[in-house]
Amino acid sequence: MLSGLGARPAHYSPPAETRMGDAPRSDASAPSIVRPLVGWAAAVIVVAGLRASAAFLNPVLLAAFLALLLAPLVGWLVRHGWRRGVAVAVVFSGVLVVGLAVVGVTWASLSQLSGDLPTYADRLSGQVDALAGRLEDWGIPTGQATQLVDPGRILQVGVGLLGGAANALTATGLMLFVLAFFMADFAGFKRQARKALTAETASRLTDYQGVMIRYMGIRAGLGLAAAVADTVLLMVLGVDLALLWGVVAFALSFLPNVGFLLSMVFPAAMALLQFGPAQAGIVIAGYVVINTISDNVIAPRLIGDGVGLSTSMTFVSVLLWAWVLGGVGGLLAVPLTVFVQQVVMRAYADVRPWAAVLGGDT
Repeated sequence: MLSGLGARPAHYSPPAETRMGDAPRSDASAPSIVRPLVGWAAAVIVVAGLRASAAFLNPVLLAAFLALLLAPLVGWLVRHGWRRGVAVAVVFSGVLVVGLAVVGVTWASLSQLSGDLPTYADRLSGQVDALAGRLEDWGIPTGQATQLVDPGRILQVGVGLLGGAANALTATGLMLFVLAFFMADFAGFKRQARKALTAETASRLTDYQGVMIRYMGIRAGLGLAAAVADTVLLMVLGVDLALLWGVVAFALSFLPNVGFLLSMVFPAAMALLQFGPAQAGIVIAGYVVINTISDNVIAPRLIGDGVGLSTSMTFVSVLLWAWVLGGVGGLLAVPLTVFVQQVVMRAYADVRPWAAVLGGDT
């Protein structure tokens, strides 16, 4: 009877996980750290490749983004009876005229600045000497601090500015050349993309184009209005090269959060050299008021959560893309981040939660 109660049948075999000498089975559904590590390693490699090829990518990315923004205008002309080739030529000619006007103003202003640098250097030396004398009167020793201002170094700035402007002109010419081809091929590229991509990805690309057109249109309008106001302020105060600083303010208006701070450095320094601290303070105060109204009062009402990026992620994206691609990366930080978030990351389930993190609460 005891054997009937405790004995095991002859055909009994223990479960696989309890057999002697066998390791416990691993849960196939348990998460593994290998896959995300491989993904992050691949992302680092991609970022390193982008950074290494920035000189080539910058004009191509600018041209591609401009072609994306201008495509609806070309399509509107085609729908109203224009031949596509003529529509592309007209729109591209408009871009070329605006670009040449901006380049002309910038080059003329930089040439004037280079020629006037000796005068500005003398003014700066005089202001530093006056400040040192005032500090000495107050009993604050300055030592050799006045010798830190070297007019020769200031003159070298002019040569550097002209060299940088020449490089920028070369890059702009290459960008316009690539833009012409992108605009001509955009319609065919869009058809091929619809055939090659899934319907969901093609829909995301279309949504991305619409969001970027609205965002960049509002940003350009507000930036232009703020730049005009900044230029008028500088002209009223008599600050030299007001048109150049207006162009700089408009270009940097596409740089979120920090653009207007960078744009007021040069005009404030110019006002300091020309008139002294009081005028420089007026320039700074005017820039702060104008751009605060534009960026913090009007822009949120018009843009809202249109791009789906949190404020902190927008700032981090500017730093990241500026580090990867330089100044062009900073200007295109929001479009590039939104493209990665909305088009690339949301297409793959493994990284889709990270896309939501980039968007904050939107």
